[in-house]
Amino acid sequence: MLAFSLFILGMAQCAAQLCGPGAFWNTAQVKCVACPTATFCAGNCVNSCGVCPPNTVPDAGRTTCLSGTCVVCPIGSYCGGGISVVACPSGTYASANGLIAVEGCASCVAGSYTSGAGMTLCLRCAAGSYSLVSQATSCSLCAPGNYQTATGALSCRACDQGTYSSASGLALPCALCTAGTYGATDACAPCPGGTFATGLGTLANNCTLCAAGTFSAATGAQTGCQPCDKGFYQPEAGSLLCFACPPDTFLNRTGATLASSCIYCDANRETAGSNATSSDQCVCSKGYAGLVCAACPAGAYADETGQSKCTLCPAGTYDPSTSVVHDSAIRCADVPPNGMSLAGATDFTCLAGYKKADNGLLACEQCPAGSFSQQGDAACTACLFGTTTDIATAQADCSCFSGYFKNFTVCELCPANFYCYGVFSDAAACALGKSGPAGASDPSQCVCQAGWYGAPGTLDCSSCSGGYYCPTGSQFPVACPLYTESPSSSSRLADCVCRAGFKSVAGEHTHCTCSTIVVFDRFQIGRSLHHVLCGRVLLERKHQRVPKSLGGRRRRRDIAG
Repeated sequence: MLAFSLFILGMAQCAAQLCGPGAFWNTAQVKCVACPTATFCAGNCVNSCGVCPPNTVPDAGRTTCLSGTCVVCPIGSYCGGGISVVACPSGTYASANGLIAVEGCASCVAGSYTSGAGMTLCLRCAAGSYSLVSQATSCSLCAPGNYQTATGALSCRACDQGTYSSASGLALPCALCTAGTYGATDACAPCPGGTFATGLGTLANNCTLCAAGTFSAATGAQTGCQPCDKGFYQPEAGSLLCFACPPDTFLNRTGATLASSCIYCDANRETAGSNATSSDQCVCSKGYAGLVCAACPAGAYADETGQSKCTLCPAGTYDPSTSVVHDSAIRCADVPPNGMSLAGATDFTCLAGYKKADNGLLACEQCPAGSFSQQGDAACTACLFGTTTDIATAQADCSCFSGYFKNFTVCELCPANFYCYGVFSDAAACALGKSGPAGASDPSQCVCQAGWYGAPGTLDCSSCSGGYYCPTGSQFPVACPLYTESPSSSSRLADCVCRAGFKSVAGEHTHCTCSTIVVFDRFQIGRSLHHVLCGRVLLERKHQRVPKSLGGRRRRRDIAG
């Protein structure tokens, strides 16, 4: 441990050689530091410089000590050692000798100062000035609006109320304010509007207030205030102006103090603005007219005040409003397209062929297809058995549906055995032998009558031949069943009856059988013929099995016709 300490000391001594005379090596700060006052160092000093022996002082470079006689440092200064004498700085003084540092110089107290160095005492601030801080080098002048009659003051006094000072450094009391003004520190301010002052030295904000019902708009007033004019009032004291009576009121006297002094106009009357001075200025309001200012009815309006009568809404407009004031022509709404109205109308009507909209809109809409209307109709009337394709104003404008024909102005159902194209055409008769239902709209609906037949597209029908029957609408005749016959123009199966020599089976007249049967065969070249004789009628059929009921055998036979 000792060896390490010796090593550190040796390093410090090596570093001290770098400092030179008049300084020492500071091992804590690791740098060279100048020798302080009254010490010296010839070289290689570590952490401190040496102290000069008695009756010696350091030289100027503090590298050695010099022999000589020392004297006491004079007052007003301090001596840090050696041959130098330093004056105490401005703002301080030294009344004793032998001071060794600047800290021995005393600071001037507040209210005093020193303007130079080496002072042995401080001077008191003169009247009209002050010093608020210690160690002052000068005193500050009192600002305008302030004064100070004493010396050594720490502050200035503000001018008393009703007095003023406009200069700096005033050492006398402030002057009195003149009439119409009041004291406000650096100058006398004029009395504000709504006040006045007749004497000298008026206190701050102590000018006399104007009384209620009077006013003063000017500043610096020296006399009284003016009364409020007609149409004006003022309930408060100290006012710059008077309040105007509100619109629709008037006041015909001066000096009014209350708002209730303003008199309201009669009902439905108003003034052109505020501060009216007479009831003559109350005229009819908009929406009213006449001597008694009566309300304009619906369909009329008064869009200016003072009207002698109401103006009617012009033709082509209308005014439907009832519980409103009719005060503008804007209330006269234009009738919608396809509508009309007379002057002063409260509603509109629609032109012929139109009706008012059903959805609540103020509009005229064309009657829908199949209906018509006359001017002013509230609703459209449905066409009877017809429709429309354009604006319709009467039943005559309705074109008939298919299956109807025009009978003068009315559409009527097409009669039976006729067909009708509709629109405005007449009824046309079905072709020969044809019939059709009532309301037929096309020739194709005319079909052959019972007992007649005809192929599709055939204009006329042919009469049904014997042995056949033709129901209504037959395109071809239908043959009667086996062993039956029918007269011409037959229309039903029931018209087919058993032939002579045959009888019905089980009461069914369309199922016939022989009453007397004779069966025999005969042959011709190339074929066999089977004959069935029913009474006197010979029936011959080719390739047809003879029923057992007729006595035939179970074999296929060729039956000649």
